[in-house]
Amino acid sequence: MSQLVNQPTLTPTRKWNFGALGSAIVIAAIAGLTAYDPALGAAWGPVIGAIAGALGFAVPAYVAKNRAV
Repeated sequence: MSQLVNQPTLTPTRKWNFGALGSAIVIAAIAGLTAYDPALGAAWGPVIGAIAGALGFAVPAYVAKNRAV
């Protein structure tokens, strides 16, 4: 069993930072594609965008090591 991480500061861990950055990149890419081709954004719908944003947060946060920055 792994030990708990003792975080000495209030700064977010790398997991949160990587998750937020990944989610921002995915959402910006979807917004850019929708601006470029509005029919593509209409075909995807808001649910697919929300799922992609959540996966854009979860995957990088899962891969990153958990330690204070």
